Amino acid sequence: MKAWTRRGPDAGSFRFSEVLSALSFALDLVEGQPEGHTVRSCLIGMKVADRLGLDAESRSALFYALLLKDAGCSSNASKMSTLLDADDMEAKRKIKTVDWTNLPHAALYTARTVSPEGSLLAKAGRMVQFAVEGQKVSRELIRIRCERGADITRLMGFPEETARAIRSLDEHWDGKGRPDGLKGEEIPLSARICGLAQTVEVFFTAGGPAGAEEIAEVRSGRWFDPALVEIFLAEARENGLWGDLSREDPWSEVSRLEPDDRTLEATPERVDLVARAFGEIIDAKSPFTYRHSEGVAKAAVAMGKRARSRPVCPSPRGT
Repeated sequence: MKAWTRRGPDAGSFRFSEVLSALSFALDLVEGQPEGHTVRSCLIGMKVADRLGLDAESRSALFYALLLKDAGCSSNASKMSTLLDADDMEAKRKIKTVDWTNLPHAALYTARTVSPEGSLLAKAGRMVQFAVEGQKVSRELIRIRCERGADITRLMGFPEETARAIRSLDEHWDGKGRPDGLKGEEIPLSARICGLAQTVEVFFTAGGPAGAEEIAEVRSGRWFDPALVEIFLAEARENGLWGDLSREDPWSEVSRLEPDDRTLEATPERVDLVARAFGEIIDAKSPFTYRHSEGVAKAAVAMGKRARSRPVCPSPRGT
C-alpha cells in the first residue's frame, strides 16, 4: 500500500485525519488528559510550523506526528502503575505539569503520587525505591512509550520523519530529556515542535494563555528550542491562537492547516491498518490483554465464515 497520496479525497469520501482525530480522544483518556488535548496540541504545532515556513512534506509528517504523539502511551501503563503503586492515568496527568528534570520537583511529585491509598510506611518504602531506581526506570518507561509510538506510526504507513518525531518527543533542548539525551539540533525539528506544543496545551488548559506563555518562557533553552518559543509566542500574541484553542470544535481549524496536496483519504485499507494499530494500543495496557484484540478479531472472523457456510434452514410453515 502506498503510504501517501498527493491529492485530496474524492467527493463523498472523508479524510484519514478525521478518523485519527476522533480516535485521539481515546489517547487523551489513556494519557490522563482532558478530551481534545491531542487536537489542540496539533493546532498549536501546526500554527508554529506555518509561521516557521515548513515545506508541505515536513508539515504533513508533523501533522500526523501531532495526532499520533501518544500512540505508545498505553505500553508503559502497567510498569508505571506497579512502580508507583498508583493509577497510571492519574500519575501521567500529574507529571505533565512537573519539571521532572528538577530533583526537588521530582521528589515532590513522587511524594504526592506513590501509594495514594497506602500507609505512611508503604509510601516511604515506595519513595526509597523510586529514589534508588527512579532515573533508570524513568528512562526505560519513556523509551518503551516512544519506541512503541514510533512503531505504530510505521505500521500505519507513515514516513520515517513522523516516526522520528514521536521517538524523540521527550528529548529536551539542554540534553536532559529522554530516552537518548539528545541535545539542541540533534533533536529532530518535528519532535521539538511536538514537545513544545503538547506542554503548552497542558498549561493552557490548566491556566489559560498566561500559564501557557509563562511555561514556554520558563523552559526556553532548557526543555524547548528558544527560536521555536519565540515563534510560538509571536503566533499566540498576534494571530488569535488562544481564541482558536478555545473554540468548541478546534478540529475545524486544525483541518484547515493540513496540507491540501498531502491529504490522505480514509480508504478501507487505511482504516483496517488503524483498527489493527489501535487494537495493539489497547492490548498494551496490561500484560493480561496481550494480543487480546487480535484474538477476538480472529474468533469473530472464524464464526462469520462458519455461519456463512452453513445452509439456511427454511422457517417452519406459519411462522
